Amino acid sequence: MSRVKYEVAKFNGDSGFSMWQRRMRELLIQQGLHMVLGGKSKNPESMKFGD
Repeated sequence: MSRVKYEVAKFNGDSGFSMWQRRMRELLIQQGLHMVLGGKSKNPESMKFGD
């Protein structure tokens, strides 16, 4: 399976926040990282801060 790199520009206030937020959410879901959106997940025991 190949990896595709997607870039979402940092929000700078020039464009609509809701569109940026949607793109960021979709990217996180696609990458399997959507659990951070709930704010309840923590680093796994095996992962140290800064890894």
